[in-house]
Amino acid sequence: MSQKAFTHLLENTKTRHRRLHSVIKNLGPIRVIKRNKIELPTLLCRSISGQQLSVKAAATIWGRLIDKTGKQSLMNYLKVASTEDLRECGLSNAKTKAMFAVYESYKKKNLQANKLLKLTAIERDAILTDIWGVGQWTANMVNIFYFGEKDIWPDKDLAVRNNFLKLIGENKNSIIESNKFSPYRTYLALLMWKVANAKPN
Repeated sequence: MSQKAFTHLLENTKTRHRRLHSVIKNLGPIRVIKRNKIELPTLLCRSISGQQLSVKAAATIWGRLIDKTGKQSLMNYLKVASTEDLRECGLSNAKTKAMFAVYESYKKKNLQANKLLKLTAIERDAILTDIWGVGQWTANMVNIFYFGEKDIWPDKDLAVRNNFLKLIGENKNSIIESNKFSPYRTYLALLMWKVANAKPN
């Protein structure tokens, strides 16, 4: 997070949202840790496998899947895998179907990172959410952590939205209020995740 972005968040909360201002000031500048060292289709599948699960359960299921792939890439494995193979890892029918849908999109060359990088976040959203089982939340995570977009507000993430509203007022509209932090909404979201993960005193 640049000093400009940090100052922007502080200035936007100084008089309107004093509790949020205090949290931002105490947590300090925060940065996006990009996860683009693995192939985008694999990252999508990992995101799908972990949806609505605890961190521990998600890691266990993903580990089983990776063990099954052996030395080949996940996309090469999905090319020959069956529904039963994926279900044996602990994946639901819906998640299994979504992973095969990711593979089909990959096969059609719709998930080439170098091409998607040239698009806007909204254009990427349209391509990603066109894949069966890939929703807006997943598209947001890809835009934030794979492409490093600075102005994404993942309102469907309960930890982000709920912590934001706790700090600005439960009666507020989270989307309207978050728009006031553009073009640095990603950093606001990261701060809300940090709040959610903070250990109580």
